[in-house]
Amino acid sequence: MSQIHSNILPNGAQLGIWKFEESLNDLMNLIRIQGLQKLTNLEEQTIKSDRRRKEVLSIRLLLNQMQKNSTNTILYDKWGKPYLSDNGHKISISHCSTHSAIVLHPNLETGIDIETLSPRIKVISQRFMHEDEWSFFNEDHELSYLNLIWAAKECIYKINGRHGVIFKDDIQVKPFQPAEHGRLHVTLKKNNLICDYHLHYQNDGEKVLVYGWQEENACHSIESQ
Repeated sequence: MSQIHSNILPNGAQLGIWKFEESLNDLMNLIRIQGLQKLTNLEEQTIKSDRRRKEVLSIRLLLNQMQKNSTNTILYDKWGKPYLSDNGHKISISHCSTHSAIVLHPNLETGIDIETLSPRIKVISQRFMHEDEWSFFNEDHELSYLNLIWAAKECIYKINGRHGVIFKDDIQVKPFQPAEHGRLHVTLKKNNLICDYHLHYQNDGEKVLVYGWQEENACHSIESQ
């Protein structure tokens, strides 16, 4: 059976994680039993891999668990940013090879990213690492650093609508030491503004999870510094 963790956080946000161990047929049966939206004709035509289909279905099942059998469905705007059909909670979603994850917030824009630790990230590190981030980079914990920095930038990208942000130039993760869990201070420079984020992370040595939201008054004019 799958492992499902759902927690209400102190500020009203909700974090859900699904470790899916079911087959695609098992997930489709759960969707049917719970009366949730199955794969649409368009999804069946465009989503060919079983893994990707499992990700889509597991997110629907996880949301149903988190919102206590709500009839909410996940829709997407033109940039691919998800939102709920009732326009209630803000939502962000993510997947890796074994897990799906959701973060909800009653009113603040959210972002979440879950990544399996993989040396493949070293190949693209020059494309997303800000020059200042190399100054505190420690090769002894290379994969943790790279994956946490990447996941943090994915969160900021998602919070800001999945467009108009250049990972390497616009987003900067401040110095940190990887641990099993902690906070990441991240800044975004965009449209003459600088925004501060304090993201949460988990790191179990096999995968990293980063999530957060944009607090009110997080952004201010660069000229006001």
